[in-house]
Amino acid sequence: MRKSMKKGLALFLTAALLLPSLAVFAFAQPKTPIVYVHGENAIYATKEDGTRYAPREEFADELIAEVVPALAPDFAKAMLSGDYTEWSAKALEAIAPIYEPIGPNPDGTLPEGTDILWHWSPETLSADQRFNSYVFWWDPRRAPLDVADDLNEYIQAVKAKNNAEKVVLASCCAGTGEAAAYLTKYGTQDVEKVIFACNSLHGFTFADLSLSGNVTICGSALYRYLQEYDLLGGLDDGVTAFLMATLKALNVDATADEILDLFMNVYDKIGDCFIAPFIRMYLGTALGNVATVDEHFDDYLDYVFPTEELKTEYAPIIAKAVEFHETVQKPLDGMLREINANGVPVYFVANYGEQTYPVGDMSDYVGDQLQSVYMQSFGATTARVPETLTDSYIAAQTEKGMGKYISPDKQIDASTCMFPEQTWFIKNLRHSYENTAIESLIDVIAHTDDVTVDTLEAYPQFLNANESLTAVTPAQAVNANDIDWAALEPPQMNDDGNFIVSIIAFFAKIAAFINRIIRAIKNLFGAIQ
Repeated sequence: MRKSMKKGLALFLTAALLLPSLAVFAFAQPKTPIVYVHGENAIYATKEDGTRYAPREEFADELIAEVVPALAPDFAKAMLSGDYTEWSAKALEAIAPIYEPIGPNPDGTLPEGTDILWHWSPETLSADQRFNSYVFWWDPRRAPLDVADDLNEYIQAVKAKNNAEKVVLASCCAGTGEAAAYLTKYGTQDVEKVIFACNSLHGFTFADLSLSGNVTICGSALYRYLQEYDLLGGLDDGVTAFLMATLKALNVDATADEILDLFMNVYDKIGDCFIAPFIRMYLGTALGNVATVDEHFDDYLDYVFPTEELKTEYAPIIAKAVEFHETVQKPLDGMLREINANGVPVYFVANYGEQTYPVGDMSDYVGDQLQSVYMQSFGATTARVPETLTDSYIAAQTEKGMGKYISPDKQIDASTCMFPEQTWFIKNLRHSYENTAIESLIDVIAHTDDVTVDTLEAYPQFLNANESLTAVTPAQAVNANDIDWAALEPPQMNDDGNFIVSIIAFFAKIAAFINRIIRAIKNLFGAIQ
């Protein structure tokens, strides 16, 4: 009897000691790994001495400073004659060293000695321990459906490292197109959830119009952007430096009223001789970039490859671009609905707080500078910046039971999204993933079962990023870091370091230069008479 009691006591004590450990084991399982497909990456080239450099990021300013002063008179001459062929030839020759070393060859192959900076191997595979997330880097020159094969290998390696059955597939910016290509090619057998942040799944309007030759400038968006940019920073690249240096060489002034007509007049005239050949160097042949064209895809083909000779020469690149457009972009909406209906939830995260770059008629609607909320969310109804949805619209939606989908600032109605219960909006956050504010939200979406915009009090549908971009809180009607549009200073046309501002200022100065010449001619003839 005593022996059995001792055995029973021993079993009881053993269980008492083991159960807490078993409980910890049961409830502290590692998070499902997140595979995050990054946005566009820099391309590096190798010099003769073996050192590597990124031509677009490192080489542009130095080159432009040397060659532009000689080109300013040629542009002035072209403006007077209306013939831009000579200037275009010289300008393309000057810009070529920035793009030709890394641009895809017409047959789709890539120049030797060029590549992205980061690569992975099973031995070096590492995670951001906060979120158990792994970043997948990809070459923006390669076709997304080819990159999908590499992404599949990466997902298998992440699964093996974590002994996981599935991963959460998250992506941002142009990386969303690569993720969509993967889903098209490999399905969701290895995917638990899909998260698209700041997506370009149906293209970026700015890129779609620019690469297809359909650029138009929205006047109200332009004026507001010029007011806003100095507070929020800007976009810079080699083309900016080229235009700014030419602008400075001409050194003339203009009024805002002269800008738009002149810009479009010159844009139309240099389209065939400068813009399209320039696009062929890199932007329009790097297939990750081309994947951000959608609505005007056919125009892109005719604009960038206007002759049968060019279409034949670039046939391999064109075939890959067409394949992505036909097999990924066109059936995309149906595929996402099917994935979601079959038990793999699809989530969207949209950033906002400002308009997009002022290219296109819809550019002054609510966005994150690069992409509209409408495009990011697959259908949210939005107001123009800085207006709100009308009281009558809000009243009508509220009467339909849709009032909960109206943002506190009354700029967004989420009820018209593809998945209104699975779409979040972060205010005062630009087109970006790399900050704790959005990463923490994606972590919550990835690792909360059956999560929706109504699940967690701390993460409602509408959120606000703090000024340091380290956290999100529920959005208010007015947040402490909202832009005070009424307090912005009038636009300054001639500041450096900003893509759109530089281009507009460039053409503004050209306009004034012509006006001065015309006035001088009139004065001369007046004196003769």
